[in-house]
Amino acid sequence: MVENINREKILKLIKISKLSLSEEKLKKIIKDMKNIIDFVNQVNDFSENESEEKDYIKNKTKGYTREDVCGESVSQFEAVRSALESEDGFFVVKNSRQ
Repeated sequence: MVENINREKILKLIKISKLSLSEEKLKKIIKDMKNIIDFVNQVNDFSENESEEKDYIKNKTKGYTREDVCGESVSQFEAVRSALESEDGFFVVKNSRQ
């Protein structure tokens, strides 16, 4: 659990950072920091619960594995021939970052 923040800790950080803030901005920073810490604590709680759930599922399903079996496969040519666009035997796709 992340430690709560208070006015004194924020003032100490401001002093170390050599910043000067108005009382209004100080109050806003304290409020924002508390919200951030609350959020981090919620994420930590969720992560711990999720980890416990994964362990439970892993232990419950232990022994229920099966052997991998290779099935029918297709050649690279057959796989690519139905593509909308291909180049040198590879699928051509749009760049999702553009």
